[in-house]
Amino acid sequence: MFTGRYKDDITVACDKISKTYSPDEVSIALDRLGYGGPLGSVKPISSRSGGKNRIVAPASTILFVPEDHDAAAAQGSDAEWVSKESNVPAGREWNELLMRGSIAVVQLYKSGDGEGVIARQLGQLKAESGLVGAVVQGGAKGLEETGASLCEDGKFGVFVKGGSGVEGKVKPWAVDLTVKIDGREIKGGDIIYADEAEGKVFLLPQENLLTITDALAQVHPN
Repeated sequence: MFTGRYKDDITVACDKISKTYSPDEVSIALDRLGYGGPLGSVKPISSRSGGKNRIVAPASTILFVPEDHDAAAAQGSDAEWVSKESNVPAGREWNELLMRGSIAVVQLYKSGDGEGVIARQLGQLKAESGLVGAVVQGGAKGLEETGASLCEDGKFGVFVKGGSGVEGKVKPWAVDLTVKIDGREIKGGDIIYADEAEGKVFLLPQENLLTITDALAQVHPN
């Protein structure tokens, strides 16, 4: 994750992108660079559709698995990218490992499991970990009511992929890892641009952020 001066530079860049560039301009710049368009199936929770919140910040990636998950026994394509051991250190709370001012990008090992659990923790994460938003792969069930109240101050956004989903008991398994949403890999530290008004979420690879900001400047000269 980011530290020191580089972290400050990232914060300044995210703030400028949020205040200066529209979703259409971001889309044009990314298209010119061949980085792909928005995460098409990721949308703001329904109560915030057409809202005014726009959040641009680095991603803190989190993987949740079922409470009885046995990585050693897991099979199939899902098992290929799930580590055999949790990377949350013993004696540490997983939310302590998230970067302040980041967007939680949450992947559920089985799509649809645990939205209610995630919903109940978002408020705590916002207050204690300084998160500015969340992108959750999974249904919106359980996220609507909690998410709506968290977004009222205009400084937090909740975006989801999927349908209604089902409730389930889950636990955090890994943080700061590569997750996959809409077939796109998102690493801890990648920049997320999420806009309620147009219902679009973009991935800006952090290692190419300077190239992207240059392209944005060409699309929208100051």
